[in-house]
Amino acid sequence: HAGKRPKTAFEHNVLFVYYFRKVLEMSGVAPDYIYTCYKHLEIKLPNAFRQSLIDTAHKKQYIDTSNMQNIFLTVKGENFVEHELPKG
Repeated sequence: HAGKRPKTAFEHNVLFVYYFRKVLEMSGVAPDYIYTCYKHLEIKLPNAFRQSLIDTAHKKQYIDTSNMQNIFLTVKGENFVEHELPKG
């Protein structure tokens, strides 16, 4: 997380989903998992946490929240983490 240096809630959200999906190879990523990342890393939660996930999907197209109990990483989100955020 520190190597990628995310700054916005959009960037944190996509990085956390990337971690669960690509690094841990998990399915069934739910908002609770992402919430836990914020708390564990002691990052201030977005005031409207659930809405921030929806906005990350709709405004940035980094994740797919059509099923909130199974959040997916999009190709755009994968490319963002791997090529636009700083190298870890």
